[in-house]
Amino acid sequence: MLKIKSAFLKWRRNDQGTFAVYSALAFPVLLAIAGFGLDYWSTLSVKARLDAAVDTAAIAAAKAANAYVQANGATQTGSQLTDAAKTAGRTAANQAFYANAGPSEIYTPVAPVIDVSYQNAAFTATVSYSTTRPTIFAGLLGVPNLGLGGTSTATQHQLTYINVYVLVDTSQSMGIASNQTQMAAMYNASAPYNADGQGVGCVFGCHVASGTSVSMETVAHDNNIQLRIDVARAAIYNMAQKAKASAVNNNISFGIYSMQQPPGSSTVISQVYPSSGVTADYTALTAAMAPNSYLLDLGPNNSGGVGDSNQATSLSRFAQSLPSQGDGSSASSPLNYVYVITDGAIDVQGSCTYGHCMQAIPSSSCDAIKQKGATVGVVYTTYINIYSKNKPSLGLDFRFRDLVAPIVGLFPGNLSSCASGSGWYYQADDDAALLAAVENLFASTLSLVRLTN
Repeated sequence: MLKIKSAFLKWRRNDQGTFAVYSALAFPVLLAIAGFGLDYWSTLSVKARLDAAVDTAAIAAAKAANAYVQANGATQTGSQLTDAAKTAGRTAANQAFYANAGPSEIYTPVAPVIDVSYQNAAFTATVSYSTTRPTIFAGLLGVPNLGLGGTSTATQHQLTYINVYVLVDTSQSMGIASNQTQMAAMYNASAPYNADGQGVGCVFGCHVASGTSVSMETVAHDNNIQLRIDVARAAIYNMAQKAKASAVNNNISFGIYSMQQPPGSSTVISQVYPSSGVTADYTALTAAMAPNSYLLDLGPNNSGGVGDSNQATSLSRFAQSLPSQGDGSSASSPLNYVYVITDGAIDVQGSCTYGHCMQAIPSSSCDAIKQKGATVGVVYTTYINIYSKNKPSLGLDFRFRDLVAPIVGLFPGNLSSCASGSGWYYQADDDAALLAAVENLFASTLSLVRLTN
């Protein structure tokens, strides 16, 4: 027992000596590790400040670029405008970075890398940095430097400017009443004036003042009967009201046109409102398209009605004057949207009925407009069966039977080809459908553009 105790004490004395040796050897390592920790946490503090600096710089760049466009969009356009905006963004980012990097920049020399791009009506700024920071204690472990870096990206959507051009077929077939109830009322109201026989009214073909000086459009309005042209005007009125509520800095402008070729005239399209250019005066546009305003109405005609509808030529002529598609960055570089409201029928000279015939609008009629980059929306005011004396039992009205029935099946396909895809084509059988179709077109337009900064 005594021997065991003596051995234990001897081992303990040896162990204490060994621990002292180990401790002496480990101390520099432990000190280096502790120093490395201090270097590491100190570097993290520098990184946090630089990260905050690039965050601020990216936001400043995107905002400055967007602000430049808003301030200079009236005098500069295209790449000249956006390139200058990018430069303004880079300058703002550089200033913001150094203002926020603070004292840490003194100990860690670093220059930010700044990129500002423009795409889809938005400025995107990316700011990054990469550097190394000398260590103090970690060098004892063979780590003379610690690397640090960071990247921040910010996007500022730009207010998008758009021009909406509304081309309305104002040929006499737009004088058909807007729904079945209104068609019956029109039949009764037209009876005293119809050249086909006293006391016999009509629905189709009675729009021409033949045998009397009274316009059937006037008869309709005097009897509170709503015609298709009235609904088209109301649809534009509604768009002006919507724009008034939605637009920012007057970024939505309108131009209203009439498609018609009066007999004996070479004019196939006329600007109705404003007299030239486009307008963002929504109050004035609302007044011009108000129910009691007939600035947009049926055009003149004669008893034959020859050549009063030539939409294919009208669309081609409009394409020639349509400004080139912009990028939406300013009022001088807008995105163009063209809405066409038509029944799809073209009047041509011939011996079919009353000295003229009808053809379907060609499917290529909108090609020239689309080639300019504009988006085309089409509302087909459908031809529904029109009966003799407004009675189905008597069969189709002979004018509808001879002029429209043979070609009516071509209208939907040709007009849908005119539009910029299925989402931009609507058929409207009555007044409610026509109002809804134009509302949907405008909603689709607004969904594709930025209305707020």
